[in-house]
Amino acid sequence: MAEEYTGVRFLTRFEGAGFGYATERSDIMGELKKLEKRDVLYKNTGNLSVRVKDGIVITPAGMDKVSLTAADMVLVKTADEKTHLARVIGTHKPSSETFMHWLIQKTFPKVNAVVHFHDDKLVRSGMFVETPEHHPYGTLELAHAVVDTLKESKSNFVVLKDHGVLVVAKDMKSCDAMITKAIKAVR
Repeated sequence: MAEEYTGVRFLTRFEGAGFGYATERSDIMGELKKLEKRDVLYKNTGNLSVRVKDGIVITPAGMDKVSLTAADMVLVKTADEKTHLARVIGTHKPSSETFMHWLIQKTFPKVNAVVHFHDDKLVRSGMFVETPEHHPYGTLELAHAVVDTLKESKSNFVVLKDHGVLVVAKDMKSCDAMITKAIKAVR
């Protein structure tokens, strides 16, 4: 089920290194620690984001999520589908799933937090809404399939077919509550 990671599949334009949003970075770091304790955080898989005034704060690409610091986070100012370009502030490339996070938060104004992680038990449980087909990670096809599934199902918890799990909510605390409930249901 695990697809080999080959990096981000879009262009990145760095427009600075430093940015604020300490609270949002802290929210992401807190959720990463909770995912690690639940044993669903594996090396460089998964990604989290929070909406901010200037775009989204997101985890970086290809880095071990267990050893991330708040300084490793990236601010995505825009993610343009036509040019396949993400304009960012930070010192690392943003998550390979940047376009998925961007399109979700663009499409759903009440969604301010997105958590994507990998848990085989949840993926194979058959208990949750699932995207109709598998798409490779980091592609616009996957991003659109997730957005369409969220729209059609009106669910905040979606399985990405043969890939992972995605949770969206008004904040990271609400995402965490859904994750806790789902994990308890399958273990």
